[in-house]
Amino acid sequence: MRKILQVIELRVSNQAESKESQNHIFKAHEGKYQTEINALENLVVGTTEGNELTPAALDVSGLAVKCLAPLVRKMNEPRVVEMSSQLCDKILNVKDQHRDTASIALKTVVAEC
Repeated sequence: MRKILQVIELRVSNQAESKESQNHIFKAHEGKYQTEINALENLVVGTTEGNELTPAALDVSGLAVKCLAPLVRKMNEPRVVEMSSQLCDKILNVKDQHRDTASIALKTVVAEC
């Protein structure tokens, strides 16, 4: 009976260590994704309100929108809602070039949710 208890305790201990290791890996991946999400949000939502976008900047914004779909699947819901709200504000309050990019990004976010 003691041997059985020892085996059970060993298995529980191993599972606890495995879960802890998985949590550390998950947190590391989450931090990596957060950095990527922040960068994409800045590219898609934009940080300059009144400036005209150059063709190169439009290309970068377009690429950011394409990368948005896989990341939206990994984002938590409050973050998606916040980003969607920012995109809606962009659509309503900025120039045509920003509005077009923001509307495509919002369409992408809605399609992935």
